Amino acid sequence: LKSTIPLLLKSLRRLSEITFGKRKGQVIAMLQEPLTLYKLILLYLLKRAALPLSRQRICDFILDKGYTNYFLLNQAIGELIDAGLVREQSINERPHLTLTDEGAQTLAFSRQISAM
Repeated sequence: LKSTIPLLLKSLRRLSEITFGKRKGQVIAMLQEPLTLYKLILLYLLKRAALPLSRQRICDFILDKGYTNYFLLNQAIGELIDAGLVREQSINERPHLTLTDEGAQTLAFSRQISAM
């Protein structure tokens, strides 16, 4: 899992060079905001996990790597929960996150875009 995050970052950086718009019926996406990148990293991380991950474990992993700061990371997690892409549940009185079907579809769509 740790070795796949840099590869994901590389492909997402490629995505950031693409612009929004329609050209000949083709929808092109743009990832200008770093928050979008953090959300995709979170979705990917949860997709690769076999079990729900504790919010603390996710934060420790991403913050230890220096990908972002605590506030942006928690904003990204909150927005994913609000959008229904990630589900938060309490396990042993600790918040754990899992990917929803909608989150998996969003991640699949982002992969299709990167293949363009």
